[in-house]
Amino acid sequence: GVADLVEAMRMHQDHKGLQREACGALGSLARLNEKNKQAIARDGGIQVVVAALSAPSTGALEQACWALRNLAANNDRNKIAIAEAGGIEPLVAALRRGESAAISEEACAAIGNLATNAANRQSIADAGGIVQVIAAMRKHDGHDGVQQHGRGALRSLARDHEKNRGLILQSIPDL
Repeated sequence: GVADLVEAMRMHQDHKGLQREACGALGSLARLNEKNKQAIARDGGIQVVVAALSAPSTGALEQACWALRNLAANNDRNKIAIAEAGGIEPLVAALRRGESAAISEEACAAIGNLATNAANRQSIADAGGIVQVIAAMRKHDGHDGVQQHGRGALRSLARDHEKNRGLILQSIPDL
C-alpha cells in the first residue's frame, strides 16, 4: 500500500529508479482520487516526494513534480502540507535547472495548483517562482504543455495579489 511505498522511498533515497517509480505510483494514486490523496498525506508521502525533488535523476524529478501536481490538485490541506514540507523552493529550483520541457511542464502545473492557496502565492513569488515560470515558458516556447501550465501558474499567482500581478507584468513587457 501507500505506507509501503513511502517506507521504501525513505529507506532507499539514493535509488534513482525506485524514487522515480514510487513517485509515479503516488502521483497515479493521487490523480483524481481524494481518498488516496488523504492516505498519501497521512502516511508521509508528501515529505518523501518533496525529498525526491532533490534527486539527481531527471526521471525522479519529473515524477516528483507530477506527484505534487496531483497531490495539490483541488486539495487545500495538501497545498498547505506541501508548502510546510518545503516543497515550494525545490519546485522553483526544478524550473531554474531547466533540464527538460517535461520537468518544466510538471513543475509549472504543480506551482499553479499550489498557488491557488493565498499564502503559497506569496511564498512562490518570494522563491522566484514567477521569474522561473516565465523563463521556462520562454525556453520551451514551442511546447504546448509548458505554455498551458505556465499560463495557468501565472494566472493563479496573479489572483487577488496586486504585487504578483505587477511583477508578472514587469517580467513580460513584450506581451
